[in-house]
Amino acid sequence: MSDARPNRLGITDPEILTREEGNYATLRISQLQLHPIKGAFDVAHLRAINHHIFQDIYPDAGELRTLRGQWGKGRALHHRQYPVYYKPAEEMQKELPQVLAKANAQNWAQHDTAEKLAAPLATLYADLDFQHPFTDGNSRTLREFTRCWVAEKTSQHLTWAHTIDPFETRDALYLARDAEVLRRALDDDLIAAEKDLRLASRVIHDVNTSGTTLRGYIERGLVLGGDRNMSGSIK
Repeated sequence: MSDARPNRLGITDPEILTREEGNYATLRISQLQLHPIKGAFDVAHLRAINHHIFQDIYPDAGELRTLRGQWGKGRALHHRQYPVYYKPAEEMQKELPQVLAKANAQNWAQHDTAEKLAAPLATLYADLDFQHPFTDGNSRTLREFTRCWVAEKTSQHLTWAHTIDPFETRDALYLARDAEVLRRALDDDLIAAEKDLRLASRVIHDVNTSGTTLRGYIERGLVLGGDRNMSGSIK
């Protein structure tokens, strides 16, 4: 019996599927760097990006997750493990349009420096990450979605290239993102087990103590991306 998620390639080995998914997704993301998907930055736009990235692998690419009940994953980093809890699908499908509508109503052009833009953009990313709309590929989808968001709504440009390597950097980014998700999960009383509550609190505490926050990563990505008004084009 296969432990791999149903896929278009007929792969039954999870490790092989992960490798092939990465290969296909990387190619599709490179296409989006040259030809971004245009849209209204609504649910349909988010779905279109997820579909483009994973269309070669998963039959349900671009579809919102529907499995009801508690939704989460076990995060396994090279030095620690902990659970992350997301919005149940039935709540996510109702709240996701509201999250995007609220964000779209803001005046993003007023955030004319990396320092000013980093905080609201980190909030948007974290709110969407907590909703976790798709069964797989949320992080890659959100990175492309927020990159397009910044390019369309501000004079700046966002890059995530600085978060890829080495492992320590990627693990620190996972912690920074997960800390924001876990804050929201705690606020929504989604974490019941005492052990998981302690682990969630520890992740949040460690991120606060280290200062390596999602806002910091995004501000760095904006600084590296550059200002189109200063350069005449996106760097």
